[in-house]
Amino acid sequence: QRTVRLPDDRVLWTFQDAFIGGRMVHNAAMVQSGRCFTMLGRADRSWLLAGRTDRFERWHWILGGEVGVHGNAVHLFVVEMTETGDRYLERPRPTAMRRVVVNLDSLKAVKMVLLDPTGLHLYGWSVTSNNRFTYLYSHCYRQFGCPTLFGFAPCSESVKVARVPRGKLWAARQYWNGSEWVRGYRNAVPVVDGSFAFSGNNPAQIRFDGSRFVLIEKRDDWWGSTVEFGVSKSPHGPFRHVASIPEPAKGGDECNTYFASWVPWTVRPGVSIWGLSHNTWDGTGSIGDIRVYRPTFHVIGV
Repeated sequence: QRTVRLPDDRVLWTFQDAFIGGRMVHNAAMVQSGRCFTMLGRADRSWLLAGRTDRFERWHWILGGEVGVHGNAVHLFVVEMTETGDRYLERPRPTAMRRVVVNLDSLKAVKMVLLDPTGLHLYGWSVTSNNRFTYLYSHCYRQFGCPTLFGFAPCSESVKVARVPRGKLWAARQYWNGSEWVRGYRNAVPVVDGSFAFSGNNPAQIRFDGSRFVLIEKRDDWWGSTVEFGVSKSPHGPFRHVASIPEPAKGGDECNTYFASWVPWTVRPGVSIWGLSHNTWDGTGSIGDIRVYRPTFHVIGV
């Protein structure tokens, strides 16, 4: 689950691989107004890029997003995934990145832009803004089927960052090279790596809370057992590790957790709400009891 707060205080929720009426779709969305939720699109197909989807073979997962500078659209980064193995999620690989523009009045996609490749790194995995810039954090999203101990690729430990003027998601990007912002993604260096929480997979979600950049991640994602937190005064770090808590799993050894993310509210200043995804190791238990699959939400002071 990922969230984008809209200018009128509604919240756009997006989901990957969601079950709607017993059928799994590769992406789904709801808009929240107060305590009311309205599902977007149709229940029998993915919300975005359904016409380009071959179920379980080629699909699209929604990553981060931000409201554009004009305030009338939200820009969502969407990764195209292709299964290169014999069964679903055996060896999926990112094959394209798009920016999808969703009109805030109709909540329908009105534009789709195929983005230039940026090597292994998918900028837009996490998106946040301060008063001057919008920051696009990367992750290579090669989490399964790699010839390593836990199946994720070595690039999974590196988080890099680009920036554009606030809300101008179409603008030319600058990348942090370790000392300054420059053009050219090949000059980018990690702002989070394996030294943060000693994690070999850093699917970090980073949010500007008004004064600091706060980081959350599930250590080693599927394979770890703790949720890690960091803070930095700067968008490019260094991120100081401030908390590590045991994963709040739902069940026994057959259950696991993954993908920790921020929710765009605070209980009070310094106390944030975060969500965590749940599943069973082989996925079959979640299909049998969908309550296992639903995310949970928690609070922490950082």
